[in-house]
Amino acid sequence: SVVWNILFLDTPTPPLSRPTPPLPFRTTPRDTMALPSRHLPLLLFSTLMATATAIEKKDIPDHTQIDTVTWDGQGDFRQFLRNTAKTSKPVVIENSPTSSWGVSQWTPEYLSETIGGLKVPMKTLKKPVFHMGCCLLERIPVRDVIKRSQNASETGDYIYYSGPTTLLGKWGAKQLNLHIFDLKEVKRSENIPEDEILKGNLWIGSQGVVTPAHFDEMHNFFMQVHGTKTFTLLPPTAWAALRLYPKFHHQHRNVRLDLENEKIMKKLLSSSKLGAKTVTLGKGQILYVPPLWFHRVETKSPVSISINIWSASRMVGQIGNAWNDPIPSNGKWGFFKTFGVLAAFLRRLIVAVIPESKPCIKFLQKLHLNRYEHLKRYGKDITSASPIDVHPDAQEIKEHKDYLDQVNKEAPSFLESANIKKPDLKSWCSIDAEYENEAKRFVGPVARRFARLERGAIEIYLGNYIEDLAAQLVGFKKITDFFAPCLVDPLLGDKGDKPRLLIQNDAEDVQEAAEWLKIYDRA
Repeated sequence: SVVWNILFLDTPTPPLSRPTPPLPFRTTPRDTMALPSRHLPLLLFSTLMATATAIEKKDIPDHTQIDTVTWDGQGDFRQFLRNTAKTSKPVVIENSPTSSWGVSQWTPEYLSETIGGLKVPMKTLKKPVFHMGCCLLERIPVRDVIKRSQNASETGDYIYYSGPTTLLGKWGAKQLNLHIFDLKEVKRSENIPEDEILKGNLWIGSQGVVTPAHFDEMHNFFMQVHGTKTFTLLPPTAWAALRLYPKFHHQHRNVRLDLENEKIMKKLLSSSKLGAKTVTLGKGQILYVPPLWFHRVETKSPVSISINIWSASRMVGQIGNAWNDPIPSNGKWGFFKTFGVLAAFLRRLIVAVIPESKPCIKFLQKLHLNRYEHLKRYGKDITSASPIDVHPDAQEIKEHKDYLDQVNKEAPSFLESANIKKPDLKSWCSIDAEYENEAKRFVGPVARRFARLERGAIEIYLGNYIEDLAAQLVGFKKITDFFAPCLVDPLLGDKGDKPRLLIQNDAEDVQEAAEWLKIYDRA
């Protein structure tokens, strides 16, 4: 991790490292439901598939339908995919070269005969939704995964397998040609493992199995090999309505809003403002899901077999560099100045990044409600508080805990390092001209990285950045205590009836702060 080179209380102490940044290349996409890495980040309805949709087509508003594109077999297919991805919208791809691959012949019977003896980690539940850490893994042969999926309606079980295509060995490599899905947006380097630039995943599941709504940070090409699956998708701009988990939570990148509630789902689909899309994917079709698009997936056929390919995103890779940009630090500063300058840096960054049409106070309101509102009911620990039941011995949960332990060991919070039990955040984070000037020099390069993003992506990654820095300052359990005294109140002023001068001698900022007051509900 990046060394911040900050010393406390004028006494020499080892330099601190901040928590590992959420670089997309170190994150296991959550919809794989596979073991997480060390760092715990369309379709026009086919009339042939109409009988398999969860909701009758007549009940689906027109605005939820997704376009279909057909490859004409001419030219470079990778360039065709690049052009498709440039739209940043989900789309169904038909007549792809995969129709000539060996994988196009996969059926439950074929897999049972060819790789039936291969043991894979399967999950079983009595309910359809497979959240991260829901259950223990059971290693059984592929033929048994398929057999139990076929018999699931009789046993009342839900069967779910998801794992990397590398487990299929040389046989799988001959059946697949994943490299034609490599958009080559990210250059290979010794710092980025090959399997974090391009990766494939195999899915086998029984009818009714649900992968809960989440987003990925890579381009996702989802190929339906056998059976049918229904996707519900929402753009990144829907982040506030969907309620995300904190960045350091084991359900990070998953949606908190209960989309299994029929009334909520119906409301989402009926709202043209949110931009929800839905489609049922049939054999041979490929669904392109852009980075950061939320998607919920449900198996509709008795048995489903799918392959998806992730290709690293240039956009996500570039914003990941923001975590490597310098931030205010000076070995001669004491604890209190360091804390105050970094709080000022965060405030200035928020003001610089959030467009004038979306005042930053409103953003902070949404961010707090979006990521931390549930802590009132389930506890203050942002890493685990959740209404979702998880198995304490699930490997994903254990590995997430190990990661957090490593972060706390390598990069303890400033409060912990200084052994401060009762922080005076209001005093430490108050506006100070000297602190503002120290912070000002570092804002531009970081802000420009965020400014290159599209709406939705800006708010999601800026929220991650705020949480990262806040966690370094006060620790995981005090992040929500940090918001009001260190971010919101200094922007509003002591009484909240007049704007604070955030950037000295800038009349436009004063006027914008006045506008913030009109939309900020202090209650």
